Amino acid sequence: MSSSRGRKPDRQRIHLTERPAENPAEELAEIEIYKTQSITEDDFCIGLTARFGSMPISCENWAYSVNTTLKEAYVHIATDACAVARDGRYGDDPRPLEYLADKDIKRTIVEKTNFEGGGNVKAGFGVAGIRLPSMGFSLSAQASKSSEAKSSESHKIQEITRSIAALPGDKWRLSDLISATLQGKYEPSDHLCKVSVAAGAKSGNVIARMFFYPKDISFEVHETEQVGVGRIFKERPGNVSVAKALLGKYLRGLNPANAKHKDGRIILGNSQVDFKISDDEH
Repeated sequence: MSSSRGRKPDRQRIHLTERPAENPAEELAEIEIYKTQSITEDDFCIGLTARFGSMPISCENWAYSVNTTLKEAYVHIATDACAVARDGRYGDDPRPLEYLADKDIKRTIVEKTNFEGGGNVKAGFGVAGIRLPSMGFSLSAQASKSSEAKSSESHKIQEITRSIAALPGDKWRLSDLISATLQGKYEPSDHLCKVSVAAGAKSGNVIARMFFYPKDISFEVHETEQVGVGRIFKERPGNVSVAKALLGKYLRGLNPANAKHKDGRIILGNSQVDFKISDDEH
């Protein structure tokens, strides 16, 4: 009669738990990572959803309100008892617009950009100095307006222009190829990254932190009154960096996690997925 005593498990199972995300500046930006269905004995995949909006910031002695948005943001993945796999990072090989297979979508992007920029401009150049692939033709504003994307095309364009690019050090940069600021939802069409569990590990976690630098801030002053500190935001262009530093200081104070970082970055929020390993015996 055979006995199972002392028998070694022939495989292991990964159990994932999502913790509630912490987003103290949710009007400006929020981040969430989550488990996906892609789980094996040795690794699992993490998904990402990031949303951006505008946040009004005011202070008693400012006598006005500043509408704050971001031009770029970054996501950093920190791991414990695991590591981001080199072969499973979204955005490692982002497709430039000139390599898109769908010519109609590429054409619509150029036309839409030209129309938003206003007037008759050469195709291949967008607003705010953003260069788009040259198509070899010119478009008038009227022609661009008449060729607005259909709903299905708009969704594809959104995925293309909202860039999530992989950077060294388990970081990703979120930006937009057309809009001057980040607005709406940014979500990879596939998982953000694959995570490999360290040999012998029984538990660990993956933490995603969204951050930015003061230079990434964009703002508009809503009030017209110029008193006290208000002059910093409204007078000479050279004061823009000072204004961004003030806004950055305010946003930094919203998240206690910023006290641990002195490298200039400002953490907006974080999200965490924990894992545990159990043995399957047969």
